Amino acid sequence: MPKRISSIKPRESNLKGKKQEENTKKWYTSFFARLIFMAILICVAVNIRIYYNQRAELLNREIANVEYQIHELDREIENLKKRKEELCSFSHVTKRIREENLGLRYAEPSQIRKTALVRRNIDNKQVASGTVPKTDSQKTAAVR
Repeated sequence: MPKRISSIKPRESNLKGKKQEENTKKWYTSFFARLIFMAILICVAVNIRIYYNQRAELLNREIANVEYQIHELDREIENLKKRKEELCSFSHVTKRIREENLGLRYAEPSQIRKTALVRRNIDNKQVASGTVPKTDSQKTAAVR
């Protein structure tokens, strides 16, 4: 008896169907694996971006805090300079002299010392000496 052709074809079609099912399974699994991998990469990139934005904001806050402290110190320095000028003014000094009853008077002759200042140029160097006989080119300074 001859073999039926129709009975052979279904076997071949069954084999092809199994191969196609295996290929489609491989294709779906590789597609889903790639899709999951890309999703993981995207999540990691987003988390890294969020982390760096958070760090940048913390640094910006710290910078603002330091700038505020610098501003406060500059204001304090300006206030101290103004206070120094007030305390060093002639009117304040005379007022304090009157309050403390400090009598200022001229120095006695024994308290006055005279020093001769001499400047000579020797090879573009200036030399000063204290005890040199007085000449016309020398200047005399009196200290009270």
